[in-house]
Amino acid sequence: MRLDSREFDRAVSHPGYRPHLERYGTLDGIPGSIRAIASSGQRLWVVTSEGLGYLNVNLPVSRNAVPPPVRIEAFTSDGKTETASPGMVLPKLTHNLQIDYTAFSLTVPERVQFRYKLEGVDKDWQPVTTRRQATYTDPPPGKLRFLVKASNNDGVWNEAGIALPLHIDPPFYLTWWFLLVVAAVIAFGTYLSYRLRLRKLLTIEKLRTRIASDLHDDIGSGLTRIAVLSDVALHQAEDCRVPGGGPAEVTRSITKVGTIARELVDAMSDVVWSIDPRHDTAGSLMQRVKVYAFELCEAKNITLSFETQGERDTTSISPEIMRELLLVAKEAVTNIVRHSGCSAAHIRLTTGKREITLEVSDNGKGFLLSAAAPGNGLMNMRTRAGKAGGSFAVESSPGGGTRLFISLPTL
Repeated sequence: MRLDSREFDRAVSHPGYRPHLERYGTLDGIPGSIRAIASSGQRLWVVTSEGLGYLNVNLPVSRNAVPPPVRIEAFTSDGKTETASPGMVLPKLTHNLQIDYTAFSLTVPERVQFRYKLEGVDKDWQPVTTRRQATYTDPPPGKLRFLVKASNNDGVWNEAGIALPLHIDPPFYLTWWFLLVVAAVIAFGTYLSYRLRLRKLLTIEKLRTRIASDLHDDIGSGLTRIAVLSDVALHQAEDCRVPGGGPAEVTRSITKVGTIARELVDAMSDVVWSIDPRHDTAGSLMQRVKVYAFELCEAKNITLSFETQGERDTTSISPEIMRELLLVAKEAVTNIVRHSGCSAAHIRLTTGKREITLEVSDNGKGFLLSAAAPGNGLMNMRTRAGKAGGSFAVESSPGGGTRLFISLPTL
Protein backbone atom coordinates (compact mmCIF):
# COMPACT_ATOMS: atom_id res chain seq x y z
CA MET A 1 0.00 0.00 0.00
CA ARG A 2 1.11 3.51 -0.71
CA LEU A 3 0.33 6.46 1.58
CA ASP A 4 0.74 10.06 0.54
CA SER A 5 2.78 12.06 3.05
CA ARG A 6 0.09 14.72 3.23
CA GLU A 7 -2.46 12.06 4.10
CA PHE A 8 -0.08 10.81 6.77
CA ASP A 9 0.31 14.29 8.31
CA ARG A 10 -3.43 14.80 8.35
CA ALA A 11 -4.02 11.46 10.03
CA VAL A 12 -1.50 12.33 12.74
CA SER A 13 -3.07 15.74 13.45
CA HIS A 14 -6.64 14.38 13.29
CA PRO A 15 -6.79 10.97 14.97
CA GLY A 16 -10.30 10.29 13.66
CA TYR A 17 -9.33 10.84 10.02
CA ARG A 18 -9.04 7.76 7.78
CA PRO A 19 -6.23 8.33 5.24
CA HIS A 20 -6.56 7.21 1.65
CA LEU A 21 -4.40 4.20 0.89
CA GLU A 22 -3.48 3.00 -2.60
CA ARG A 23 -3.28 -0.79 -2.82
CA TYR A 24 -1.02 -2.70 -5.22
CA GLY A 25 -1.25 -6.34 -6.11
CA THR A 26 -1.31 -8.74 -9.03
CA LEU A 27 -3.55 -6.35 -11.00
CA ASP A 28 -0.73 -3.79 -10.84
CA GLY A 29 1.94 -6.18 -12.14
CA ILE A 30 3.23 -7.82 -8.97
CA PRO A 31 3.59 -11.51 -9.92
CA GLY A 32 2.42 -14.14 -7.45
CA SER A 33 1.85 -13.71 -3.75
CA ILE A 34 4.24 -11.55 -1.71
CA ARG A 35 6.48 -13.47 0.69
CA ALA A 36 8.86 -10.74 1.92
CA ILE A 37 9.66 -7.04 1.53
CA ALA A 38 12.98 -5.29 2.19
CA SER A 39 14.26 -1.81 1.48
CA SER A 40 17.71 -0.80 0.28
CA GLY A 41 18.27 2.85 -0.44
CA GLN A 42 15.84 3.95 -3.12
CA ARG A 43 14.72 0.43 -3.89
CA LEU A 44 11.96 -1.59 -2.31
CA TRP A 45 12.72 -5.29 -2.81
CA VAL A 46 9.78 -7.67 -3.09
CA VAL A 47 10.04 -11.45 -2.87
CA THR A 48 7.02 -13.25 -4.35
CA SER A 49 6.10 -16.80 -5.10
CA GLU A 50 7.08 -16.15 -8.72
CA GLY A 51 10.48 -14.49 -8.19
CA LEU A 52 12.29 -11.33 -7.08
CA GLY A 53 11.67 -7.74 -8.06
CA TYR A 54 12.19 -4.19 -6.87
CA LEU A 55 10.50 -0.78 -7.06
CA ASN A 56 12.25 2.55 -7.33
CA VAL A 57 10.35 4.62 -4.79
CA ASN A 58 11.54 7.91 -6.25
CA LEU A 59 10.00 7.30 -9.65
CA PRO A 60 6.75 9.22 -10.23
CA VAL A 61 3.59 7.14 -10.04
CA SER A 62 1.63 7.20 -13.25
CA ARG A 63 -2.09 8.05 -12.97
CA ASN A 64 -5.06 7.19 -15.12
CA ALA A 65 -6.80 10.53 -15.53
CA VAL A 66 -9.25 9.44 -18.23
CA PRO A 67 -12.85 9.00 -16.92
CA PRO A 68 -14.38 5.89 -18.46
CA PRO A 69 -17.30 6.31 -20.87
CA VAL A 70 -20.49 4.56 -19.73
CA ARG A 71 -22.97 2.55 -21.75
CA ILE A 72 -26.31 0.91 -20.98
CA GLU A 73 -26.41 -2.37 -22.86
CA ALA A 74 -29.77 -4.04 -22.29
CA PHE A 75 -33.05 -4.14 -20.40
CA THR A 76 -34.63 -7.37 -19.26
CA SER A 77 -38.24 -7.17 -18.14
CA ASP A 78 -39.83 -10.35 -16.77
CA GLY A 79 -37.30 -12.50 -18.62
CA LYS A 80 -37.53 -10.68 -21.96
CA THR A 81 -34.30 -8.91 -23.00
CA GLU A 82 -34.26 -5.85 -25.26
CA THR A 83 -31.52 -3.55 -26.50
CA ALA A 84 -31.54 -0.28 -24.59
CA SER A 85 -32.85 2.70 -26.56
CA PRO A 86 -33.96 6.16 -25.44
CA GLY A 87 -37.67 6.43 -24.65
CA MET A 88 -38.22 2.69 -24.67
CA VAL A 89 -41.59 1.46 -23.45
CA LEU A 90 -41.79 -1.50 -21.10
CA PRO A 91 -44.83 -3.79 -20.79
CA LYS A 92 -47.68 -3.15 -18.37
CA LEU A 93 -47.38 -4.67 -14.91
CA THR A 94 -43.64 -5.27 -15.22
CA HIS A 95 -42.63 -7.16 -12.08
CA ASN A 96 -38.89 -7.76 -12.52
CA LEU A 97 -36.61 -5.26 -14.25
CA GLN A 98 -32.91 -5.89 -14.90
CA ILE A 99 -30.60 -3.25 -16.40
CA ASP A 100 -27.15 -4.20 -17.72
CA TYR A 101 -24.50 -1.48 -18.07
CA THR A 102 -20.74 -1.23 -18.48
CA ALA A 103 -17.82 1.22 -18.70
CA PHE A 104 -14.83 1.19 -21.07
CA SER A 105 -11.48 1.32 -19.21
CA LEU A 106 -8.59 -0.85 -20.41
CA THR A 107 -6.37 0.00 -17.46
CA VAL A 108 -7.24 -2.47 -14.72
CA PRO A 109 -10.90 -2.82 -15.76
CA GLU A 110 -11.51 -4.99 -12.70
CA ARG A 111 -11.29 -1.82 -10.57
CA VAL A 112 -13.94 0.12 -12.42
CA GLN A 113 -16.74 1.13 -10.01
CA PHE A 114 -20.31 2.27 -10.60
CA ARG A 115 -23.12 4.11 -8.90
CA TYR A 116 -26.66 4.32 -10.26
CA LYS A 117 -30.25 5.23 -9.49
CA LEU A 118 -33.66 4.92 -11.11
CA GLU A 119 -35.50 8.22 -10.85
CA GLY A 120 -39.06 7.58 -9.78
CA VAL A 121 -37.94 4.70 -7.55
CA ASP A 122 -34.64 5.63 -5.83
CA LYS A 123 -34.43 8.80 -3.79
CA ASP A 124 -30.61 8.72 -3.65
CA TRP A 125 -27.76 7.08 -5.51
CA GLN A 126 -27.18 3.44 -4.72
CA PRO A 127 -23.88 2.59 -2.92
CA VAL A 128 -20.74 2.31 -5.06
CA THR A 129 -20.34 -1.16 -6.51
CA THR A 130 -18.35 -3.13 -9.09
CA ARG A 131 -21.48 -4.96 -10.27
CA ARG A 132 -22.57 -4.17 -13.81
CA GLN A 133 -26.21 -4.94 -13.31
CA ALA A 134 -29.13 -3.28 -11.48
CA THR A 135 -32.36 -5.06 -10.56
CA TYR A 136 -35.76 -3.67 -9.48
CA THR A 137 -38.96 -5.38 -8.39
CA ASP A 138 -42.40 -4.01 -9.28
CA PRO A 139 -41.31 -0.62 -10.64
CA PRO A 140 -44.19 1.89 -10.73
CA PRO A 141 -45.86 2.76 -14.03
CA GLY A 142 -45.18 6.09 -15.69
CA LYS A 143 -42.08 7.99 -16.75
CA LEU A 144 -38.78 6.78 -15.27
CA ARG A 145 -35.11 7.58 -15.92
CA PHE A 146 -32.11 5.38 -15.25
CA LEU A 147 -28.77 7.09 -14.52
CA VAL A 148 -25.37 5.45 -14.08
CA LYS A 149 -21.85 6.83 -13.48
CA ALA A 150 -18.47 5.07 -13.46
CA SER A 151 -14.92 5.61 -12.17
CA ASN A 152 -11.62 4.20 -13.49
CA ASN A 153 -9.00 2.26 -11.54
CA ASP A 154 -7.63 5.44 -9.96
CA GLY A 155 -11.04 6.70 -8.78
CA VAL A 156 -11.59 9.30 -11.51
CA TRP A 157 -15.37 9.54 -12.00
CA ASN A 158 -17.32 10.21 -15.15
CA GLU A 159 -19.76 12.58 -13.46
CA ALA A 160 -21.80 13.12 -16.61
CA GLY A 161 -22.47 9.40 -16.85
CA ILE A 162 -25.39 8.40 -19.00
CA ALA A 163 -29.16 8.70 -18.60
CA LEU A 164 -31.81 6.66 -20.31
CA PRO A 165 -35.50 7.62 -20.10
CA LEU A 166 -38.07 4.84 -20.21
CA HIS A 167 -41.77 4.43 -19.74
CA ILE A 168 -43.93 1.72 -18.23
CA ASP A 169 -47.52 1.73 -19.43
CA PRO A 170 -49.99 1.73 -16.54
CA PRO A 171 -52.71 -0.94 -16.31
CA PHE A 172 -56.22 0.22 -17.17
CA TYR A 173 -57.19 0.68 -13.52
CA LEU A 174 -54.39 3.26 -13.10
CA THR A 175 -55.12 5.27 -16.25
CA TRP A 176 -56.45 8.80 -15.90
CA TRP A 177 -59.75 8.01 -17.58
CA PHE A 178 -60.42 5.04 -15.29
CA LEU A 179 -59.56 7.08 -12.19
CA LEU A 180 -61.82 9.84 -13.50
CA VAL A 181 -64.66 7.34 -13.91
CA VAL A 182 -64.07 5.98 -10.39
CA ALA A 183 -64.04 9.51 -8.97
CA ALA A 184 -67.27 10.27 -10.82
CA VAL A 185 -68.88 7.07 -9.50
CA ILE A 186 -67.79 7.87 -5.94
CA ALA A 187 -69.07 11.44 -6.26
CA PHE A 188 -72.38 10.23 -7.66
CA GLY A 189 -72.65 7.59 -4.93
CA THR A 190 -71.95 10.20 -2.27
CA TYR A 191 -74.55 12.53 -3.74
CA LEU A 192 -77.07 9.70 -4.02
CA SER A 193 -76.40 8.67 -0.42
CA TYR A 194 -76.85 12.27 0.67
CA ARG A 195 -80.12 12.51 -1.22
CA LEU A 196 -81.38 9.25 0.26
CA ARG A 197 -80.40 10.33 3.75
CA LEU A 198 -82.03 13.71 3.22
CA ARG A 199 -85.18 12.02 1.96
CA LYS A 200 -85.15 9.71 4.98
CA LEU A 201 -84.75 12.65 7.34
CA LEU A 202 -87.59 14.49 5.63
CA THR A 203 -89.74 11.37 5.90
CA ILE A 204 -88.96 11.12 9.60
CA GLU A 205 -89.77 14.81 10.05
CA LYS A 206 -93.12 14.34 8.31
CA LEU A 207 -93.81 11.25 10.41
CA ARG A 208 -93.00 13.12 13.61
CA THR A 209 -95.24 15.99 12.57
CA ARG A 210 -98.07 13.59 11.73
CA ILE A 211 -97.68 11.70 15.02
CA ALA A 212 -97.67 14.97 16.94
CA SER A 213 -100.81 16.10 15.15
CA ASP A 214 -102.56 12.75 15.67
CA LEU A 215 -101.70 12.66 19.35
CA HIS A 216 -102.88 16.20 19.79
CA ASP A 217 -106.06 15.83 17.78
CA ASP A 218 -107.17 12.33 18.79
CA ILE A 219 -105.69 11.24 22.14
CA GLY A 220 -105.31 14.74 23.52
CA SER A 221 -108.85 15.74 22.64
CA GLY A 222 -110.18 12.44 24.02
CA LEU A 223 -108.44 12.94 27.35
CA THR A 224 -109.72 16.50 27.46
CA ARG A 225 -113.27 15.23 26.98
CA ILE A 226 -112.74 12.79 29.86
CA ALA A 227 -111.67 15.67 32.08
CA VAL A 228 -114.64 17.81 31.03
CA LEU A 229 -117.11 14.98 31.51
CA SER A 230 -115.71 14.23 34.94
CA ASP A 231 -116.26 17.86 35.92
CA VAL A 232 -119.85 17.68 34.69
CA ALA A 233 -120.49 14.44 36.54
CA LEU A 234 -118.96 15.94 39.67
CA HIS A 235 -121.35 18.89 39.61
CA GLN A 236 -124.29 16.58 38.97
CA ALA A 237 -123.31 14.38 41.87
CA GLU A 238 -123.04 17.38 44.20
CA ASP A 239 -126.47 18.62 43.12
CA CYS A 240 -128.15 15.31 43.98
CA ARG A 241 -126.20 14.60 47.13
CA VAL A 242 -128.33 12.82 49.77
CA PRO A 243 -127.56 11.39 53.18
CA GLY A 244 -126.04 7.96 53.08
CA GLY A 245 -122.68 8.55 51.50
CA GLY A 246 -123.40 7.13 48.05
CA PRO A 247 -123.06 10.31 46.10
CA ALA A 248 -119.97 11.24 48.12
CA GLU A 249 -118.22 8.09 46.99
CA VAL A 250 -119.21 8.85 43.42
CA THR A 251 -117.80 12.31 43.91
CA ARG A 252 -114.44 10.96 45.07
CA SER A 253 -114.22 8.53 42.16
CA ILE A 254 -115.14 11.14 39.61
CA THR A 255 -112.65 13.54 41.17
CA LYS A 256 -109.94 10.90 40.88
CA VAL A 257 -110.85 10.31 37.22
CA GLY A 258 -110.64 14.00 36.52
CA THR A 259 -107.26 14.28 38.24
CA ILE A 260 -105.84 11.35 36.30
CA ALA A 261 -107.24 12.73 33.04
CA ARG A 262 -105.65 16.12 33.66
CA GLU A 263 -102.32 14.49 34.45
CA LEU A 264 -102.55 12.48 31.23
CA VAL A 265 -103.42 15.59 29.27
CA ASP A 266 -100.41 17.38 30.74
CA ALA A 267 -98.08 14.42 30.10
CA MET A 268 -99.44 13.95 26.57
CA SER A 269 -98.90 17.64 25.91
CA ASP A 270 -95.22 17.25 26.83
CA VAL A 271 -94.86 14.20 24.56
CA VAL A 272 -96.52 15.96 21.65
CA TRP A 273 -94.38 19.04 22.16
CA SER A 274 -91.08 17.09 22.39
CA ILE A 275 -91.58 15.06 19.18
CA ASP A 276 -92.81 18.00 17.12
CA PRO A 277 -89.82 18.97 14.87
CA ARG A 278 -90.83 22.63 15.07
CA HIS A 279 -89.73 22.67 18.72
CA ASP A 280 -86.20 21.23 18.31
CA THR A 281 -84.43 24.43 19.45
CA ALA A 282 -83.12 25.87 22.69
CA GLY A 283 -85.41 28.88 22.36
CA SER A 284 -88.47 26.68 22.17
CA LEU A 285 -87.35 24.79 25.28
CA MET A 286 -86.89 27.98 27.27
CA GLN A 287 -90.30 29.25 26.20
CA ARG A 288 -91.95 26.00 27.28
CA VAL A 289 -90.22 26.10 30.68
CA LYS A 290 -91.22 29.75 31.13
CA VAL A 291 -94.90 29.03 30.59
CA TYR A 292 -94.89 26.15 33.05
CA ALA A 293 -92.77 27.89 35.70
CA PHE A 294 -94.70 31.16 35.69
CA GLU A 295 -98.01 29.36 36.16
CA LEU A 296 -96.71 27.65 39.32
CA CYS A 297 -94.59 30.44 40.80
CA GLU A 298 -97.23 33.14 40.32
CA ALA A 299 -99.64 31.29 42.61
CA LYS A 300 -96.95 31.18 45.36
CA ASN A 301 -95.81 34.82 44.87
CA ILE A 302 -92.32 33.63 43.85
CA THR A 303 -90.32 36.07 41.73
CA LEU A 304 -89.00 34.15 38.76
CA SER A 305 -86.20 35.24 36.37
CA PHE A 306 -84.77 33.64 33.24
CA GLU A 307 -81.37 33.88 31.55
CA THR A 308 -79.92 32.39 28.35
CA GLN A 309 -76.22 32.18 27.45
CA GLY A 310 -74.02 30.76 24.72
CA GLU A 311 -75.17 29.86 21.24
CA ARG A 312 -78.27 31.24 19.54
CA ASP A 313 -81.76 30.15 20.51
CA THR A 314 -82.02 28.34 17.17
CA THR A 315 -79.45 25.71 18.21
CA SER A 316 -80.88 22.30 17.27
CA ILE A 317 -81.53 19.76 20.05
CA SER A 318 -82.59 16.15 19.62
CA PRO A 319 -86.15 15.22 20.71
CA GLU A 320 -84.86 12.84 23.41
CA ILE A 321 -82.64 15.48 25.00
CA MET A 322 -85.40 18.07 24.68
CA ARG A 323 -87.87 15.87 26.56
CA GLU A 324 -85.40 14.99 29.34
CA LEU A 325 -84.49 18.65 29.89
CA LEU A 326 -88.13 19.66 29.97
CA LEU A 327 -89.06 16.98 32.51
CA VAL A 328 -86.08 17.82 34.72
CA ALA A 329 -86.93 21.53 34.58
CA LYS A 330 -90.58 20.84 35.49
CA GLU A 331 -89.50 18.57 38.35
CA ALA A 332 -87.11 21.22 39.66
CA VAL A 333 -89.72 24.00 39.49
CA THR A 334 -92.27 21.77 41.20
CA ASN A 335 -89.82 21.09 44.04
CA ILE A 336 -89.18 24.81 44.41
CA VAL A 337 -92.89 25.59 44.70
CA ARG A 338 -93.68 22.72 47.06
CA HIS A 339 -90.66 22.49 49.33
CA SER A 340 -88.24 25.44 49.14
CA GLY A 341 -90.26 28.22 50.80
CA CYS A 342 -88.34 30.70 48.66
CA SER A 343 -89.25 34.19 47.51
CA ALA A 344 -87.19 34.18 44.31
CA ALA A 345 -86.00 31.63 41.79
CA HIS A 346 -83.73 31.78 38.76
CA ILE A 347 -83.46 29.58 35.65
CA ARG A 348 -80.44 29.74 33.34
CA LEU A 349 -80.06 27.87 30.03
CA THR A 350 -76.54 27.74 28.54
CA THR A 351 -76.23 26.37 25.01
CA GLY A 352 -72.89 25.26 23.55
CA LYS A 353 -71.95 23.65 20.27
CA ARG A 354 -72.13 20.13 21.72
CA GLU A 355 -73.90 20.41 25.08
CA ILE A 356 -76.69 22.29 26.79
CA THR A 357 -76.76 23.08 30.53
CA LEU A 358 -79.80 23.90 32.65
CA GLU A 359 -79.34 25.59 36.03
CA VAL A 360 -82.25 26.08 38.46
CA SER A 361 -81.69 27.91 41.77
CA ASP A 362 -83.73 29.46 44.62
CA ASN A 363 -83.15 31.41 47.84
CA GLY A 364 -85.23 29.07 49.96
CA LYS A 365 -84.54 27.14 53.12
CA GLY A 366 -82.32 24.52 51.49
CA PHE A 367 -81.53 21.13 52.98
CA LEU A 368 -78.75 18.71 53.86
CA LEU A 369 -77.87 16.61 50.85
CA SER A 370 -77.10 13.64 53.09
CA ALA A 371 -80.59 13.86 54.60
CA ALA A 372 -82.51 14.30 51.34
CA ALA A 373 -85.67 12.23 51.19
CA PRO A 374 -85.80 9.55 48.47
CA GLY A 375 -89.04 10.92 47.09
CA ASN A 376 -87.96 14.50 46.42
CA GLY A 377 -87.22 13.82 42.74
CA LEU A 378 -83.43 14.21 42.90
CA MET A 379 -82.80 10.55 42.19
CA ASN A 380 -85.22 10.66 39.26
CA MET A 381 -83.48 13.70 37.76
CA ARG A 382 -80.05 12.11 38.22
CA THR A 383 -81.27 8.95 36.49
CA ARG A 384 -82.62 10.92 33.54
CA ALA A 385 -79.30 12.73 33.12
CA GLY A 386 -77.36 9.47 33.21
CA LYS A 387 -79.55 7.76 30.60
CA ALA A 388 -79.17 10.73 28.28
CA GLY A 389 -75.36 10.63 28.53
CA GLY A 390 -75.08 13.76 30.67
CA SER A 391 -74.30 14.82 34.24
CA PHE A 392 -76.34 16.05 37.21
CA ALA A 393 -75.26 17.93 40.36
CA VAL A 394 -76.98 19.58 43.35
CA GLU A 395 -75.72 22.25 45.76
CA SER A 396 -77.71 23.02 48.91
CA SER A 397 -77.34 23.82 52.59
CA PRO A 398 -79.80 24.69 55.38
CA GLY A 399 -80.76 28.34 54.96
CA GLY A 400 -78.60 28.72 51.85
CA GLY A 401 -81.06 27.84 49.12
CA THR A 402 -80.68 25.15 46.48
CA ARG A 403 -79.01 25.05 43.08
CA LEU A 404 -79.05 22.15 40.63
CA PHE A 405 -77.25 21.63 37.35
CA ILE A 406 -77.95 19.24 34.48
CA SER A 407 -75.73 19.07 31.40
CA LEU A 408 -76.70 16.99 28.34
CA PRO A 409 -75.36 16.60 24.78
CA THR A 410 -77.38 18.59 22.24
CA LEU A 411 -77.62 15.67 19.78
